[in-house]
Amino acid sequence: MLTVDNITKEYGPQSLFRNASFGVGAGERIGLIGPNGAGKTTFFRMLMGEEQPDAGEIRASRNYRLALLRQEWLPEPGDTVFEATVRGHPEWYEAHGRLRRAEQELADHHDDKHLARYQQAENAFEILGGHGLEQTAREILSGLGFRSDQFGEPAEQLSGGWRMRCHMAGLLLRQADLLLLDEPTNHLDIDSVHWFEEFLLQYANSFMLISHDRLLIQRLATSILEFAPPQMTMWPGSLQQYEQLKAGRIQQLESTIANKQKEVDRLEDFARRFRAKATKARQSQNRLKTAGHYQQQIEELQASMPVVSQRPASFRLELQRRLPRVVLDIDKAVFGYSDDEPLFELPTCNIEGGKKIGIVGTNGVGKSTFLKSCSGELPLLAGRLNRNDQVATGFFAQHRMEELPLRSVTLDYLSDHRLGNSQQKVRSLAASLGLSSTDMEKPIEVLSGGEKARVSLTRILLSQPEMLLLDEPTNHLDLEACDALKRGLATFEGTLLIVSHNRDFLDALVDYILEVQPGQATLHHGNYSDWLARQEVAGRAGHPLAHPKNASANGEGGKKGQGGKKSQEQKRLEAQQRQERSNRLKGVRQRLSKVEGRMKRSSAAIQELDQKLCRPDAVADPEFADWVKKHSELSAELPELEQEWLEATEALERLQQELA
Repeated sequence: MLTVDNITKEYGPQSLFRNASFGVGAGERIGLIGPNGAGKTTFFRMLMGEEQPDAGEIRASRNYRLALLRQEWLPEPGDTVFEATVRGHPEWYEAHGRLRRAEQELADHHDDKHLARYQQAENAFEILGGHGLEQTAREILSGLGFRSDQFGEPAEQLSGGWRMRCHMAGLLLRQADLLLLDEPTNHLDIDSVHWFEEFLLQYANSFMLISHDRLLIQRLATSILEFAPPQMTMWPGSLQQYEQLKAGRIQQLESTIANKQKEVDRLEDFARRFRAKATKARQSQNRLKTAGHYQQQIEELQASMPVVSQRPASFRLELQRRLPRVVLDIDKAVFGYSDDEPLFELPTCNIEGGKKIGIVGTNGVGKSTFLKSCSGELPLLAGRLNRNDQVATGFFAQHRMEELPLRSVTLDYLSDHRLGNSQQKVRSLAASLGLSSTDMEKPIEVLSGGEKARVSLTRILLSQPEMLLLDEPTNHLDLEACDALKRGLATFEGTLLIVSHNRDFLDALVDYILEVQPGQATLHHGNYSDWLARQEVAGRAGHPLAHPKNASANGEGGKKGQGGKKSQEQKRLEAQQRQERSNRLKGVRQRLSKVEGRMKRSSAAIQELDQKLCRPDAVADPEFADWVKKHSELSAELPELEQEWLEATEALERLQQELA
């Protein structure tokens, strides 16, 4: 058990949170959300004891184990990938070392004393998982994308992204009482994200998760810890429930405040009209006292009002002219850096103007290489890739940040007159992606890596591109900025090629998925969920998904070979299964409709009772006790209805994916 008791943290004039209190019990799954700079990472450091609150305290049970996924981590010199991973479980690693020393001592001195030491060391080692934990470490490493032949390689030679995967493997192996995960998917590919999500769904202990991946938080979190300076608020339920509860809470408070303000106005009006009359002077004074009491209540309610973001909700990218029919013409293209070791081939693919394509595949397979070739930065090893030179291209990639003019002030760089944007548009778009007004006045060289990435992305979006090439654009964005970018790109009428492991992001944007595998890339129609559903169906059938040889982004795929034809019996069974799913879909929709109706009626009844209970003469009403009882019953019933609604919604989404 961990308790956060009335903590406050301030940095100069900025207050991150004040008087925050909550507890973390066993098996809790908490998603942390809030804008960049709101104090989420600072809070993690406070939990680890690396930073102290200005007031209040954080208490944990004795022997309560916390583990933090750090943004930077270096393995011990000489450790292999496997050794660095098991070292992530320090108790097991130390017990394993004691056992090996006891084995050596017993071999040198075979007596009862050393035998007892060995047995004691062996018992302690087995309690912590014994040799079975080594197999678990291998499974975790495999799940995070490591091949078995990499386990013995020096961990120091790993690239930054793979080094962080090794660090994560050690943390997951430890099974800490509270696991603190700060943007854990930034260095994962889409397959590893899926494995990681399934792992956490089975995780027996508690964890806190900071992520820009809306789908990950929605699936994993059972509570939401919101950072909205100067408030830190724990909300029960999933991300979707939090958003509904917050909106409902704001509406309820606004209604209550409005009702109380009416009473204040009425009482003050009475006092103004009658305080000059001797017979009404006493009543006028009493009315003013009551009005003052109500005014104090209003101020308390306003202070408890959930903070609503003032950042722009979205932006819009306008095309200056109509796009040509084909912007990229690819034929028998071979991508890579060396003729001796090509990465993959894409046979035939015509990418039309206005199409949006998501690019998925394991790390190192060549996704970023594909974007570099599409931008003209990297030539093909073989084949043809014709780009329409009249199409203005914007390319966002991590290496592009090195090209930023470090001595320029952020606002000056983004307001380049050659781009033809107004100051209002520049500031609005930058704010929607999480750049504060303070950031805009700083030289670029003093910004953090994440802030520089947002500057680079903002500049590209302001350049009025007709084709956007985006390589993991959401890695340095908070959830709100991800949502703003998603909405802005959804209205973009140009061509979009995007590498991302953010599944919700891909689902909302793309028309096609380009699946890149070693040696071969294939284009699939539909968004990420459509592609994944087909992958899972192919996996259940026991054979790999059949890939068409040729594909184009106008929806035409390769023809099926003779072996790909279905028998009449197969067609009949598939039709029967579709009908069964359709019937189930109808039942779930009916259930969802009924629950929504009950929720609407309960919410309306609660609002009506709130208005009655807020009346100044409510206590004197003979029905007051009944109102209080009914309000309590409805308030208790509403979370149950919301949970039932969420379950029905998730069931509906699963069935819709199956029918897609």
